[in-house]
Amino acid sequence: LVIKWQILPPQVPLFYSKPWGNEQLAPKSFLWFLPILAVVIWLLDLALIRTFLKNNEFLSRILAVFGVLAAILVSITLVKIVFQVGG
Repeated sequence: LVIKWQILPPQVPLFYSKPWGNEQLAPKSFLWFLPILAVVIWLLDLALIRTFLKNNEFLSRILAVFGVLAAILVSITLVKIVFQVGG
């Protein structure tokens, strides 16, 4: 994201659940929400793992896998958007 920032257009497609066209576009600064979201999910998972680790090891492992999976999916989404519009 930092490397391609200058190449990105002012509006990038981010809201893929909306109808095709201008409704999908967002300012390129909104792309920073994706890594922030991944970090927030990761920190929330760590807090929940610490809470549940003493009582339920299985739930703790599921939360750990969910955190890693969420970070991977957010990263893939960010990379696809940046390389789609940034060339």
